[in-house]
Amino acid sequence: MSSQRFLKGLVISSLLFSAASFGESLTYDIDDLPCQAIDVNGDDELEITHNALIDYNFKEFTYVSAEAYETCETELFDDSDLTVAVGSIHHIQRASASLPGAESYTPGETYYAIITSDSNYELQSQQLTQSCEQNNKFKIIVSAFGTPRGLPRPQHCAYEGEQLEPITTQYNVSRDVYVRAGSTSDINYNTEKLVAKDSYPTWTRLSYLAFDFDNRQLLNENILTLKIKVQLSNAAGRLQIRETANNWSTEDISYNNQPEIYDGTSIFVDIPETTSAEWIYVDMSPFIANGSFTGSIAISNEIFDTYTSLYASESSYAPSLTLTASVKPIPESVVSTQTLAPNKGTYVRGGSSQNSVISSPDIVVKTSGDPTYTRNGLLQFDLSDINLESPFEATLRLNFKRLRNNINLSVKAVNDWNEETVTWSTQPTTTSDVTIEESFSEAQHQQWVDIDVTSLLSADDSLGSFRLSIDSEAYVEIHKSNQAFTPELVITTN
Repeated sequence: MSSQRFLKGLVISSLLFSAASFGESLTYDIDDLPCQAIDVNGDDELEITHNALIDYNFKEFTYVSAEAYETCETELFDDSDLTVAVGSIHHIQRASASLPGAESYTPGETYYAIITSDSNYELQSQQLTQSCEQNNKFKIIVSAFGTPRGLPRPQHCAYEGEQLEPITTQYNVSRDVYVRAGSTSDINYNTEKLVAKDSYPTWTRLSYLAFDFDNRQLLNENILTLKIKVQLSNAAGRLQIRETANNWSTEDISYNNQPEIYDGTSIFVDIPETTSAEWIYVDMSPFIANGSFTGSIAISNEIFDTYTSLYASESSYAPSLTLTASVKPIPESVVSTQTLAPNKGTYVRGGSSQNSVISSPDIVVKTSGDPTYTRNGLLQFDLSDINLESPFEATLRLNFKRLRNNINLSVKAVNDWNEETVTWSTQPTTTSDVTIEESFSEAQHQQWVDIDVTSLLSADDSLGSFRLSIDSEAYVEIHKSNQAFTPELVITTN
């Protein structure tokens, strides 16, 4: 019998074994088993029970492969994995050929089990993955006849207060530049140094750094540290570090084309006047407190006319991030977040313009008493490389360039359309009756807003095509061509 499988003959509620001889009868409550390893011998009888007075949920466990047990990867669970209801008796050795169903475990093998509380077999793989990630799993280690048994022991979870060996991951900087206002505001400086200075517009400088940070490594307790070397500072400075959108490149970033700098968390670092190069270590943990970090930061100087330079990746002292996690990282295949830019975007206009193709750097949505001024926005995202078979969430992110009056914005899923030919008269039809409606106030002008559009997408969608409209006399203009503020579709899959 394979070490990953447990024969179906073991699923029995009760048997009488008057003629059988077992080494020992062992009973464990399933609520006590997560993170444990049970030692049994080849002549033992094992029973796993469930105290219904404490927990009324149905409980069962599934035997899986060693690889599935360790990685929790959904695709490693399959229909041949055996699910066993609690209360069954497991006979480690076949005591007699006359006892049907009493198949044996094999001495020297280890059996891997994941606990679940739902018998919905259509969702079995999803439930197994979730329970596995939450450490609702245990092992049965089968020894030879007569081997001394140990108490159940932890294998992959800490006791309360116990410190696990931390796991450290280093991320080297992948992109870094500084930008400058004034006459050079349309270029960037990709050199051996980064500069932060707050001064008159011509002399103001900000630095941008990006790391290929993996949010799937964020677990229970994490410490994120930035290591960067100060080259010099002409006076005492105070650096401000903020998280930014990670959608910029060294080819197109400039002072006039900066990525969005997020509001909220800022980290400040006091720098003394110095001409001696020295490393500094900055605690960046606040950026990962909510479990999501873009990996991109902006560094500015809060002290007027203070010039602080830092070593960049082109030097011998490249900046780096170090993540120290207290538990095993989540397997890469479990959670995936992808941010998509639209591959199409425009608007259509009614009235006398109903047959006109609109070409505009922005998307306008408007309702007016005069049909000529009424406009609907259209956006489309290519989902051909996105796996929507697994559970997913989809968020449409928009930045309002202009917003007049409070609005009720409606979003509907529509069919494919051609950006070169679409007009009000030929705008795409809707694909379902589902409408997402969100209200926004005029105060949200020039702000990012998030709209949950999960219900507008289905597992067989190869594109995310949306129509935007408003139901009252109002006007909203949405960034499209400005890379720092272009719409985004964020897909998170499990």
